[in-house]
Amino acid sequence: MITRPEQPRYALRSQPVKVIEHLDGSLELLWGEEALPFKTFERHQHLSASRVADDKLLNGRVDEVLAKESLRLRKLQALVATQNAKPRSRPPQVAI
Repeated sequence: MITRPEQPRYALRSQPVKVIEHLDGSLELLWGEEALPFKTFERHQHLSASRVADDKLLNGRVDEVLAKESLRLRKLQALVATQNAKPRSRPPQVAI
């Protein structure tokens, strides 16, 4: 993760960044001639390379979820409309 506290994260979106691996195994990220501060995270054991999705695959999956949620919302709205359209009976009044 690239950390730039003085700028929002989207400032580097679509910008070319050079990744340099030194002989000692350390990494350096360069944006132009500026070294970028960054953090690295270890990959968890339960994540396999086959489960990593590229942008197109991920966008497709998000679109599927959004379509399912949209359908679910329409069904719930129809159910609420049906229940609101039913006449409501009043409980009998008891004279005291």
